[in-house]
Amino acid sequence: MKKYYRSPLPFQGQKRNFSKEFKQALKSFPSNATYVDLFGGSGLLSHTIKQHYTDAKVVFNDYDNYTKRLKNMEKTNKLISDLRDICSAEGKKSKFHSLLRIKF
Repeated sequence: MKKYYRSPLPFQGQKRNFSKEFKQALKSFPSNATYVDLFGGSGLLSHTIKQHYTDAKVVFNDYDNYTKRLKNMEKTNKLISDLRDICSAEGKKSKFHSLLRIKF
């Protein structure tokens, strides 16, 4: 299984900034426990738990249907690329320029 250290898609409030501390804290909890990721977002913490404790049960809240967004990532990236092309004529001072520099 591939290890992720950040989400393949940006997510508001992403928890990757404290993943190092999370891994350290995780060591003080049992390997066969049930973990609940209430604010799952991208699933990064759930993924980290399963990487650290393969026998743990992880309940992941996907209220925002992040898995559906992942399935559509290729279409999303194509759309962003098309928007970059369309907006490039606007120049670097365009409101769109800063938004379109984001890599998804």
